[in-house]
Amino acid sequence: MLLKAATAYREDEAVVRGYSKHPATWLNQHCWLDDPTPNRSQQAQRNGHQHYRNPTDQSVYDRGFDDE
Repeated sequence: MLLKAATAYREDEAVVRGYSKHPATWLNQHCWLDDPTPNRSQQAQRNGHQHYRNPTDQSVYDRGFDDE
């Protein structure tokens, strides 16, 4: 169980981004029992935010920024 949890923690999105607990803290606080961190897209949807996506229609760049 502990090895499986450590592997899952290593692949957690927050850990991949560089936010991880010290190994001793992770062990002493029994963090292997914690729920995984929700990914950013799930958090953004809950908060009503949407990630920026490039337009699929590239003609918006050809028109420029003028509304003429």
